[in-house]
Amino acid sequence: MTENPSDFKSWPKHPRIGIIGGLGAMGKLFHRFFTERGATVAVSDVGTPLSNHDVIDQSHVVLVSVPLHRASNILQDLAPRFRPGQLVLDICSLKMPPQKAMEGCAAWYVGLHPMYGPYVEDFVGQTMIVCPGHVAPQPWQWLMSLLEKAGLKIHICSAQEHDRMMTVIQLIPHVTTVVLGHCLREMGIDAAESLRFTSPIYRLELDLIGRLFAQDAALYAAIAMENPYKSEVLEVLRRVFGETMDAVEHGRWQAFIQAFEQTRAHFGEFCTQALHETNQLLTWHQNANNHGNQKASVDNKAKLSSTPFSYNAPLQGAQEGEKAHA
Repeated sequence: MTENPSDFKSWPKHPRIGIIGGLGAMGKLFHRFFTERGATVAVSDVGTPLSNHDVIDQSHVVLVSVPLHRASNILQDLAPRFRPGQLVLDICSLKMPPQKAMEGCAAWYVGLHPMYGPYVEDFVGQTMIVCPGHVAPQPWQWLMSLLEKAGLKIHICSAQEHDRMMTVIQLIPHVTTVVLGHCLREMGIDAAESLRFTSPIYRLELDLIGRLFAQDAALYAAIAMENPYKSEVLEVLRRVFGETMDAVEHGRWQAFIQAFEQTRAHFGEFCTQALHETNQLLTWHQNANNHGNQKASVDNKAKLSSTPFSYNAPLQGAQEGEKAHA
Protein backbone atom coordinates (compact mmCIF):
# COMPACT_ATOMS: atom_id res chain seq x y z
CA MET A 1 0.00 0.00 0.00
CA THR A 2 1.37 3.41 -0.91
CA GLU A 3 1.14 6.25 1.57
CA ASN A 4 1.86 9.96 1.53
CA PRO A 5 2.80 11.03 5.06
CA SER A 6 3.30 14.61 6.18
CA ASP A 7 6.96 14.07 7.10
CA PHE A 8 7.91 12.83 3.63
CA LYS A 9 9.27 15.79 1.66
CA SER A 10 11.05 14.50 -1.42
CA TRP A 11 12.91 11.56 -2.86
CA PRO A 12 16.50 12.03 -4.08
CA LYS A 13 17.18 11.64 -7.78
CA HIS A 14 20.16 9.39 -7.04
CA PRO A 15 19.49 7.67 -3.69
CA ARG A 16 22.42 6.14 -1.84
CA ILE A 17 22.10 2.37 -1.43
CA GLY A 18 23.12 0.29 1.57
CA ILE A 19 23.25 -3.51 1.62
CA ILE A 20 23.20 -5.34 4.93
CA GLY A 21 24.73 -8.74 4.23
CA GLY A 22 26.56 -7.31 1.24
CA LEU A 23 29.30 -9.97 1.15
CA GLY A 24 26.91 -12.89 0.74
CA ALA A 25 26.17 -14.34 -2.68
CA MET A 26 22.90 -12.46 -3.18
CA GLY A 27 24.31 -9.36 -1.53
CA LYS A 28 27.14 -9.31 -4.08
CA LEU A 29 24.64 -9.85 -6.89
CA PHE A 30 22.61 -6.82 -5.86
CA HIS A 31 25.75 -4.79 -5.27
CA ARG A 32 26.51 -5.41 -8.96
CA PHE A 33 22.90 -4.65 -9.88
CA PHE A 34 22.97 -1.21 -8.23
CA THR A 35 26.51 -0.21 -9.20
CA GLU A 36 25.89 -1.10 -12.84
CA ARG A 37 23.09 1.46 -12.71
CA GLY A 38 25.31 4.20 -11.33
CA ALA A 39 24.36 4.02 -7.66
CA THR A 40 26.69 4.60 -4.73
CA VAL A 41 26.58 1.45 -2.61
CA ALA A 42 27.76 0.83 0.96
CA VAL A 43 27.84 -2.66 2.45
CA SER A 44 28.02 -4.20 5.89
CA ASP A 45 28.72 -7.78 6.80
CA VAL A 46 30.90 -9.78 9.17
CA GLY A 47 34.32 -8.13 9.23
CA THR A 48 33.47 -5.05 7.14
CA PRO A 49 34.64 -1.58 8.27
CA LEU A 50 31.02 -0.37 8.23
CA SER A 51 28.51 -1.68 10.74
CA ASN A 52 24.83 -2.26 10.01
CA HIS A 53 24.05 1.01 11.78
CA ASP A 54 26.64 2.86 9.68
CA VAL A 55 25.04 1.58 6.48
CA ILE A 56 21.57 2.55 7.67
CA ASP A 57 22.69 6.06 8.65
CA GLN A 58 24.42 6.66 5.28
CA SER A 59 21.72 5.29 2.96
CA HIS A 60 18.40 6.36 1.49
CA VAL A 61 17.63 2.74 0.54
CA VAL A 62 18.64 -0.25 2.67
CA LEU A 63 18.51 -3.73 1.16
CA VAL A 64 18.58 -6.48 3.78
CA SER A 65 20.18 -9.60 2.32
CA VAL A 66 20.53 -12.09 5.17
CA PRO A 67 19.69 -15.79 5.71
CA LEU A 68 15.96 -16.42 5.77
CA HIS A 69 15.96 -18.07 9.19
CA ARG A 70 17.58 -14.94 10.71
CA ALA A 71 15.85 -12.24 8.67
CA SER A 72 12.89 -11.48 10.93
CA ASN A 73 15.02 -11.14 14.07
CA ILE A 74 17.55 -8.93 12.26
CA LEU A 75 14.80 -6.68 10.89
CA GLN A 76 13.20 -6.40 14.33
CA ASP A 77 16.55 -5.47 15.86
CA LEU A 78 17.26 -2.86 13.18
CA ALA A 79 13.72 -1.42 12.93
CA PRO A 80 14.28 1.28 15.59
CA ARG A 81 17.32 2.51 13.64
CA PHE A 82 15.47 2.98 10.37
CA ARG A 83 14.17 6.52 9.91
CA PRO A 84 11.23 8.26 8.23
CA GLY A 85 11.78 8.87 4.52
CA GLN A 86 14.04 5.79 4.19
CA LEU A 87 13.13 2.79 2.05
CA VAL A 88 13.86 -0.68 3.42
CA LEU A 89 13.87 -3.71 1.11
CA ASP A 90 14.40 -7.37 1.84
CA ILE A 91 14.93 -10.27 -0.57
CA CYS A 92 13.76 -13.19 1.57
CA SER A 93 12.10 -16.24 0.02
CA LEU A 94 9.10 -15.71 2.32
CA LYS A 95 7.35 -12.39 2.73
CA MET A 96 4.91 -12.58 5.64
CA PRO A 97 7.53 -12.97 8.42
CA PRO A 98 9.70 -9.98 7.37
CA GLN A 99 6.63 -7.85 6.69
CA LYS A 100 5.39 -8.57 10.20
CA ALA A 101 8.82 -7.67 11.61
CA MET A 102 8.58 -4.26 9.92
CA GLU A 103 5.11 -3.40 11.21
CA GLY A 104 5.17 -0.04 12.98
CA CYS A 105 8.61 0.87 11.62
CA ALA A 106 9.14 4.55 10.77
CA ALA A 107 10.73 3.72 7.42
CA TRP A 108 9.00 2.63 4.24
CA TYR A 109 9.11 -1.08 3.51
CA VAL A 110 8.73 -3.21 0.36
CA GLY A 111 9.38 -6.94 0.24
CA LEU A 112 11.15 -8.34 -2.81
CA HIS A 113 11.66 -11.94 -3.88
CA PRO A 114 14.03 -12.40 -6.80
CA MET A 115 13.04 -15.69 -8.44
CA TYR A 116 16.63 -16.39 -9.44
CA GLY A 117 19.87 -17.16 -7.70
CA PRO A 118 23.26 -15.45 -7.48
CA TYR A 119 24.55 -17.20 -10.60
CA VAL A 120 22.61 -15.16 -13.17
CA GLU A 121 24.69 -12.98 -15.48
CA ASP A 122 21.84 -10.95 -16.92
CA PHE A 123 18.72 -9.66 -15.17
CA VAL A 124 16.69 -9.29 -18.36
CA GLY A 125 13.71 -11.64 -18.34
CA GLN A 126 14.17 -12.72 -14.73
CA THR A 127 11.15 -12.60 -12.41
CA MET A 128 10.98 -10.27 -9.42
CA ILE A 129 8.03 -10.58 -7.04
CA VAL A 130 7.18 -7.34 -5.25
CA CYS A 131 5.08 -7.24 -2.07
CA PRO A 132 4.29 -3.64 -1.05
CA GLY A 133 4.24 -3.00 2.67
CA HIS A 134 3.91 0.71 3.38
CA VAL A 135 5.60 3.08 0.97
CA ALA A 136 5.17 6.61 -0.40
CA PRO A 137 4.54 7.24 -4.11
CA GLN A 138 7.98 8.66 -4.97
CA PRO A 139 10.19 5.83 -3.64
CA TRP A 140 7.68 3.32 -5.03
CA GLN A 141 7.92 4.89 -8.49
CA TRP A 142 11.72 4.98 -8.24
CA LEU A 143 11.83 1.27 -7.35
CA MET A 144 9.42 0.21 -10.08
CA SER A 145 11.29 2.26 -12.68
CA LEU A 146 14.60 0.73 -11.61
CA LEU A 147 13.28 -2.83 -11.90
CA GLU A 148 11.48 -2.20 -15.18
CA LYS A 149 14.51 -0.58 -16.84
CA ALA A 150 16.60 -3.60 -15.80
CA GLY A 151 14.28 -5.78 -17.90
CA LEU A 152 12.89 -7.73 -14.96
CA LYS A 153 9.45 -9.31 -15.14
CA ILE A 154 7.63 -7.79 -12.17
CA HIS A 155 4.75 -9.46 -10.37
CA ILE A 156 3.06 -7.45 -7.61
CA CYS A 157 1.09 -9.31 -4.94
CA SER A 158 0.40 -9.38 -1.22
CA ALA A 159 2.73 -11.15 1.19
CA GLN A 160 -0.06 -13.63 1.93
CA GLU A 161 -0.58 -14.48 -1.74
CA HIS A 162 3.17 -14.82 -2.22
CA ASP A 163 3.73 -17.22 0.67
CA ARG A 164 0.76 -19.40 -0.29
CA MET A 165 2.02 -19.67 -3.87
CA MET A 166 5.53 -20.48 -2.61
CA THR A 167 4.14 -23.70 -1.15
CA VAL A 168 3.70 -24.82 -4.77
CA ILE A 169 6.74 -23.11 -6.31
CA GLN A 170 9.21 -24.01 -3.56
CA LEU A 171 7.96 -26.04 -0.58
CA ILE A 172 6.48 -29.06 -2.38
CA PRO A 173 9.20 -29.32 -5.08
CA HIS A 174 11.97 -28.89 -2.51
CA VAL A 175 10.53 -31.44 -0.10
CA THR A 176 9.95 -34.04 -2.81
CA THR A 177 13.46 -33.48 -4.22
CA VAL A 178 14.98 -33.86 -0.76
CA VAL A 179 13.02 -37.08 -0.28
CA LEU A 180 14.27 -38.41 -3.64
CA GLY A 181 17.84 -37.69 -2.59
CA HIS A 182 17.31 -39.38 0.78
CA CYS A 183 15.83 -42.42 -0.98
CA LEU A 184 18.91 -42.80 -3.17
CA ARG A 185 21.09 -42.57 -0.07
CA GLU A 186 19.01 -45.08 1.88
CA MET A 187 19.09 -47.51 -1.05
CA GLY A 188 22.84 -47.13 -1.39
CA ILE A 189 22.57 -45.91 -5.00
CA ASP A 190 25.72 -44.27 -6.32
CA ALA A 191 24.66 -41.30 -8.46
CA ALA A 192 27.50 -41.65 -10.95
CA GLU A 193 26.94 -45.40 -11.30
CA SER A 194 23.21 -44.88 -11.93
CA LEU A 195 24.09 -42.76 -14.96
CA ARG A 196 25.20 -45.93 -16.77
CA PHE A 197 21.48 -46.83 -16.93
CA THR A 198 20.15 -43.34 -17.42
CA SER A 199 17.44 -41.95 -19.66
CA PRO A 200 17.61 -38.25 -20.61
CA ILE A 201 14.83 -37.33 -18.19
CA TYR A 202 16.44 -39.24 -15.29
CA ARG A 203 19.73 -37.49 -15.97
CA LEU A 204 17.99 -34.12 -15.79
CA GLU A 205 16.15 -35.09 -12.60
CA LEU A 206 19.40 -36.31 -11.04
CA ASP A 207 21.05 -33.01 -11.92
CA LEU A 208 18.23 -31.16 -10.15
CA ILE A 209 18.66 -33.36 -7.07
CA GLY A 210 22.40 -32.76 -7.08
CA ARG A 211 21.88 -29.03 -7.60
CA LEU A 212 19.68 -28.79 -4.52
CA PHE A 213 22.09 -30.71 -2.28
CA ALA A 214 24.99 -28.55 -3.52
CA GLN A 215 23.40 -25.54 -1.82
CA ASP A 216 22.70 -24.33 1.71
CA ALA A 217 20.73 -26.82 3.82
CA ALA A 218 19.60 -24.09 6.23
CA LEU A 219 18.00 -22.13 3.39
CA TYR A 220 15.91 -25.10 2.24
CA ALA A 221 14.98 -25.93 5.82
CA ALA A 222 13.80 -22.36 6.41
CA ILE A 223 11.82 -22.17 3.15
CA ALA A 224 9.95 -25.33 4.15
CA MET A 225 9.60 -24.89 7.90
CA GLU A 226 8.85 -21.16 8.15
CA ASN A 227 6.14 -20.99 5.50
CA PRO A 228 2.90 -20.05 7.34
CA TYR A 229 0.87 -22.38 5.10
CA LYS A 230 3.08 -25.45 5.44
CA SER A 231 0.70 -27.55 7.54
CA GLU A 232 -2.24 -27.53 5.14
CA VAL A 233 0.01 -28.15 2.13
CA LEU A 234 1.94 -30.98 3.79
CA GLU A 235 -1.37 -32.60 4.72
CA VAL A 236 -2.40 -32.65 1.05
CA LEU A 237 1.04 -33.95 0.06
CA ARG A 238 0.89 -36.68 2.70
CA ARG A 239 -2.61 -37.77 1.64
CA VAL A 240 -1.97 -37.77 -2.11
CA PHE A 241 1.38 -39.51 -1.72
CA GLY A 242 -0.24 -42.14 0.48
CA GLU A 243 -3.03 -42.75 -2.03
CA THR A 244 -0.52 -43.11 -4.87
CA MET A 245 1.71 -45.46 -2.87
CA ASP A 246 -1.30 -47.57 -1.93
CA ALA A 247 -2.39 -47.88 -5.57
CA VAL A 248 1.11 -48.91 -6.66
CA GLU A 249 1.74 -51.30 -3.77
CA HIS A 250 -1.55 -53.15 -4.20
CA GLY A 251 -1.61 -53.11 -7.99
CA ARG A 252 -4.71 -50.92 -8.24
CA TRP A 253 -4.34 -50.02 -11.88
CA GLN A 254 -7.74 -48.39 -12.26
CA ALA A 255 -7.23 -46.10 -9.28
CA PHE A 256 -3.78 -45.07 -10.53
CA ILE A 257 -4.96 -44.43 -14.09
CA GLN A 258 -8.09 -42.58 -13.00
CA ALA A 259 -6.10 -40.20 -10.79
CA PHE A 260 -3.56 -39.76 -13.61
CA GLU A 261 -6.28 -38.83 -16.11
CA GLN A 262 -7.93 -36.43 -13.66
CA THR A 263 -4.64 -34.59 -13.14
CA ARG A 264 -4.01 -34.53 -16.90
CA ALA A 265 -7.44 -32.90 -17.36
CA HIS A 266 -6.63 -30.39 -14.61
CA PHE A 267 -3.42 -29.29 -16.40
CA GLY A 268 -5.16 -29.19 -19.79
CA GLU A 269 -3.17 -27.80 -22.71
CA PHE A 270 -0.21 -27.11 -20.48
CA CYS A 271 0.68 -30.82 -20.71
CA THR A 272 1.30 -30.53 -24.46
CA GLN A 273 3.23 -27.30 -24.01
CA ALA A 274 5.36 -28.84 -21.25
CA LEU A 275 6.09 -31.91 -23.37
CA HIS A 276 7.31 -29.72 -26.22
CA GLU A 277 9.43 -27.48 -23.99
CA THR A 278 11.04 -30.34 -22.08
CA ASN A 279 11.81 -32.18 -25.32
CA GLN A 280 13.79 -29.13 -26.40
CA LEU A 281 15.46 -28.89 -23.02
CA LEU A 282 16.36 -32.58 -23.01
CA THR A 283 17.85 -32.31 -26.49
CA TRP A 284 20.07 -29.45 -25.36
CA HIS A 285 20.96 -31.29 -22.14
CA GLN A 286 21.80 -34.49 -24.00
CA ASN A 287 24.01 -32.65 -26.48
CA ALA A 288 25.89 -30.98 -23.63
CA ASN A 289 26.44 -34.34 -21.91
CA ASN A 290 27.49 -36.04 -25.15
CA HIS A 291 30.28 -33.50 -25.53
CA GLY A 292 31.66 -34.54 -22.14
CA ASN A 293 31.08 -38.23 -22.81
CA GLN A 294 33.16 -38.18 -26.00
CA LYS A 295 36.32 -37.74 -23.95
CA ALA A 296 35.21 -40.51 -21.59
CA SER A 297 34.73 -42.81 -24.58
CA VAL A 298 38.23 -42.09 -25.89
CA ASP A 299 39.73 -42.73 -22.44
CA ASN A 300 37.81 -45.99 -22.12
CA LYS A 301 38.99 -47.23 -25.54
CA ALA A 302 42.60 -46.45 -24.66
CA LYS A 303 42.25 -48.25 -21.35
CA LEU A 304 40.58 -51.31 -22.89
CA SER A 305 43.20 -51.61 -25.63
CA SER A 306 45.90 -52.01 -23.00
CA THR A 307 43.94 -54.43 -20.78
CA PRO A 308 44.43 -58.23 -21.14
CA PHE A 309 41.20 -59.85 -22.31
CA SER A 310 38.96 -61.24 -19.60
CA TYR A 311 35.22 -61.38 -19.00
CA ASN A 312 35.33 -58.66 -16.33
CA ALA A 313 37.97 -56.35 -17.76
CA PRO A 314 35.81 -54.39 -20.26
CA LEU A 315 33.08 -53.83 -17.67
CA GLN A 316 35.57 -52.70 -15.04
CA GLY A 317 37.24 -50.32 -17.47
CA ALA A 318 33.92 -48.83 -18.54
CA GLN A 319 32.86 -48.29 -14.94
CA GLU A 320 36.04 -46.48 -14.04
CA GLY A 321 35.88 -44.30 -17.13
CA GLU A 322 32.24 -43.32 -16.59
CA LYS A 323 32.77 -42.58 -12.91
CA ALA A 324 35.73 -40.38 -13.72
CA HIS A 325 33.79 -38.27 -16.19
CA ALA A 326 30.25 -38.37 -14.77
